[in-house]
Amino acid sequence: MIEIKQISFARKDHQIYNNFSDSLSVGESVLLTGPNGCGKSTLIQLIGGLLIPSSGGIEIDGVNIAKAGAREQAKLRSIAPQRRSFTLAFSVAEVLNFLPKRLRIADSSSIVEGLGLEELLRKKVTELSIGQQERVSLALALIQNAEYYLLD
Repeated sequence: MIEIKQISFARKDHQIYNNFSDSLSVGESVLLTGPNGCGKSTLIQLIGGLLIPSSGGIEIDGVNIAKAGAREQAKLRSIAPQRRSFTLAFSVAEVLNFLPKRLRIADSSSIVEGLGLEELLRKKVTELSIGQQERVSLALALIQNAEYYLLD
């Protein structure tokens, strides 16, 4: 379970969350909607441990994300950011194998096939279109063996 406990968060003078609480159960799918700048990506980054609330806290399966190390967080959640920048000319296959085997699902072929990446595996990510790079980013997130997937 993801528990958001009275978090507050601001960017400069803009208060985005003030004593916000909610919870998400295992297996539950949630869609965040709202206008640009309302805090959708910020909430994903807070849950993912990329940002720290100014007050309150977030727990995933009883683990306080702000106090968990990167390895422990990786077991709990996987994040596909809104924009992932691929700047090094690795092949798609190499990128999808960046995760250590202990953090990956056993068989990623169904994810590669489902996202139509089979024909791109030998291509350099820096040569792909933005849409193709987004599919690689999504595949990378889904290949991570985590309890929760945060897709921005």
